Amino acid sequence: MNAQPDTAAYHALLIGINDYPDKPLKGCVSDVYYIKSHLEDTLGDAIQIHLLIAGIPAGQDLDLSAQNSALWPSYHNVISALRNITTQSKEGDCVYIHYSGHGTQDPEDGDLALVLLNENLGQPQIELLWTDVLANMVQAMVDKGLRVTLALDCCFSGGIFRGDGPEEGEILRFYPYDKVTRKRPASSHSRTCNSASTRPSAYRDLSALLNWQVDPNRHAILAACGANETAKEPKINGQNRGLFSYFLLDAMKKYGLSASHADIFSYLSGNVKASGVRRQNPWRAGNRNQAFFGRQLHRRTTESLITVLRDRDGTLELQAGHAHGICAGDEFSILPASVALQSSAQDSAIYKVLFARPLTFPVWIPRNLPAFEEWITALQQRSLQLSDFPQTPPAFEVALIQDGGYRILNGSSEELLILPSRAKPSISDVVNILEHLARYQLARTLVNQFPNPIFTQSYEVYMQLFGKRYEPGSELKVSNFSKISLVVRNLGNQPIYMVVLNFRHGWQVNNLFNATYNVILPRSEGRSSERTISFRAQVPDEVMEKGQNECKDVLRVMLTSRPTSFELLELDRLGEVKERLSKESSVRAGGDDEEEEIWSVEEFCICVSA
Repeated sequence: MNAQPDTAAYHALLIGINDYPDKPLKGCVSDVYYIKSHLEDTLGDAIQIHLLIAGIPAGQDLDLSAQNSALWPSYHNVISALRNITTQSKEGDCVYIHYSGHGTQDPEDGDLALVLLNENLGQPQIELLWTDVLANMVQAMVDKGLRVTLALDCCFSGGIFRGDGPEEGEILRFYPYDKVTRKRPASSHSRTCNSASTRPSAYRDLSALLNWQVDPNRHAILAACGANETAKEPKINGQNRGLFSYFLLDAMKKYGLSASHADIFSYLSGNVKASGVRRQNPWRAGNRNQAFFGRQLHRRTTESLITVLRDRDGTLELQAGHAHGICAGDEFSILPASVALQSSAQDSAIYKVLFARPLTFPVWIPRNLPAFEEWITALQQRSLQLSDFPQTPPAFEVALIQDGGYRILNGSSEELLILPSRAKPSISDVVNILEHLARYQLARTLVNQFPNPIFTQSYEVYMQLFGKRYEPGSELKVSNFSKISLVVRNLGNQPIYMVVLNFRHGWQVNNLFNATYNVILPRSEGRSSERTISFRAQVPDEVMEKGQNECKDVLRVMLTSRPTSFELLELDRLGEVKERLSKESSVRAGGDDEEEEIWSVEEFCICVSA
């Protein structure tokens, strides 16, 4: 055994269901058996595993679940297992919940559910676990101080939003809701934890899995696909397996259980894309820096890296584009995944790419600065461009101050930061800050120079404050804790994908949703095409502590025609050392290769006064 030196205990709930009364699956039990084996081999006696299955795993002849009611994946057993984990765990413990099976969706209100079974082993019927009930169970764990990871290898749409069903021979992990209601009505006790305040809109996408009362810093969710996509169960090495579960387990083995969610997800989503399947883009939400299942291992990195896929014809496809600030002619250094992972893999379809320069934000360093050549080397190592001022105006300047520290100024010679000598800033420290500022400026100034007019006419974006509507480009002046709403409406006939980046105090860029992306589906009978996100503006505590009573936030609404992640543009607050296990940033989840990259940006400025 190879148990990790960690005082935390580990708890796993693994649910795999093949034997549905209708629409049986083939690979779900194998999914959780392989994961169970890896967790036991890695964590040994440190982990307690609750296994709930219906069906025979690959390589076995005996259906253990049919003979043991304790293994049966009934609604009662799942709820009991979740409660037992919460009761038996202590603060700091790690919880991993993995579900492989069917998902479904109520077409009337869009609510999502996992398709479990009742307690009749002989003639089982369907019983649903609604995801808002599941969210409340996760909330109880987070409230106790547990670190929770939830992985869902199922889909909630079956492709119904695209109007096209599965291809010939394709196995999808979706259970039609009309079959559920014909066989057994939704359980009367399944929605007792519901609260109208937790329902974000008239229809649900995967953001419904995020109960907004749950601390996003203490949990994370990985899902097999987006709300309008399908989770596939192909044959891999002769066995039916969930594509999501297969590559998730592969990521666990290559990265280790202490890898961050961002690292695990990037490897997972890249491999799903490289497999060539259509209409499946994994989705992630919650704390991307949280360890996947264990104690976070730290390795500092300052580089911005992007996943690259190798197509079957041998060409390399960069999983980022103009929407991430990539331009024709940019240069890249390519590293095999095995180098960053310290893996022995000899040839992989997934590579990692070093972003050679954060576009054109040149830095001016005075030649009389001590150790000038060392400064040049440090800038080159971080792919920053040296300004040949006065020929090229700089974006940033570095100046020496009297006490031996440094000042950083913008291109207009306005002071951005002072690094006094008592802080003992090294050349590396200063250049790391310059890289952070350049990346911030890149994300802040990104704009599509050639917008698609059909796409920009297919949506409507505005903000609401006290009943008044504000169009993109507006500046809103609000008092502390004012409630503001962002409204995005799909006016077209195709899904629109959205990420909202919040540019905050401290040169920070974060994702307002803590999710890879959100989808706004086109309007149809019984389903809204509008998403309203409400939040409260607030002057940060650290700003108030400095005697300041106002701040300015900028919201940039990134809209795309296909599932796109903008984690490459996210930045922690300047001065916070966020150390990562690996050198990869998660990037675009991918779409069909033939799709054109269509995107646009809408912006709002919010001035908050305490």
